[in-house]
Amino acid sequence: MKKFKYISLWLGIIIYLVVVLGFVSDNQGKVVCNAINIYIQGDDKKSFINNNDVLMLMDKKHFKYIGVPIDSLNTMMLENFMYQYPAVKKADAYTNIDGILNIVIKQRKPVVRIINNNGRSFYIDENGFIMPGSERFTAYVLVANGFINDNLLVERTKSVFNKDSLGNLIPSQLLDLYNLSDFINDDDLWNAQIEQIYVNDINELVLVPRVGSHLILFGNADQIEMKFRKLKSIYKIFNTIGWNRYRTINLKFRNQIICTK
Repeated sequence: MKKFKYISLWLGIIIYLVVVLGFVSDNQGKVVCNAINIYIQGDDKKSFINNNDVLMLMDKKHFKYIGVPIDSLNTMMLENFMYQYPAVKKADAYTNIDGILNIVIKQRKPVVRIINNNGRSFYIDENGFIMPGSERFTAYVLVANGFINDNLLVERTKSVFNKDSLGNLIPSQLLDLYNLSDFINDDDLWNAQIEQIYVNDINELVLVPRVGSHLILFGNADQIEMKFRKLKSIYKIFNTIGWNRYRTINLKFRNQIICTK
């Protein structure tokens, strides 16, 4: 008897859910889109894209939504449209029963801005993706310039590079700059202290700090962590003797630090 009641209860629940879901589905088919809500994560004033960009792209693609039944809106297609902006890391589009089309966009986070020897500017984000610059917004990140020679047409890139295969896809010079910038960006001290990477004419890396009038001769991008440990040790001495006593700090050699006045 108890078993019969238990089975009857669950059958009742299942029937109820089927009826309710059918009712919701039927009513959803009658609901038309009456508004759009675009949410771009981050400060809109410090953004590579804004709401107008999204609306302009939808208009360019002839994506109609106002007055269209919400169950016929192709949200997957709309998400794919958003990835045409290289700055978009993730796009989610969905509707609700109030007839509102929602678009949520997560932007890429650049770690370095590259300015090559032709004056062409682009960014590499925290995942190793290359993205073109923006006329609207310049990200406040590490800058790398100097004798940087790349052969990528980054203005037309669609963010197809990632750090797992970066070495096979882009020049080793950019890979070195990415690895060094990524390390600096992940460390609060060095992210606050290092503001620029300069590549000299023999492809050596020179760091420009925010505090102090010295330059840091870093050499190549090998043994990054060890070189910064050496730099930290000399900075502790600078706290005592002063930050403007030396003109250069040379970290290129394995077992020594050479400071030049």
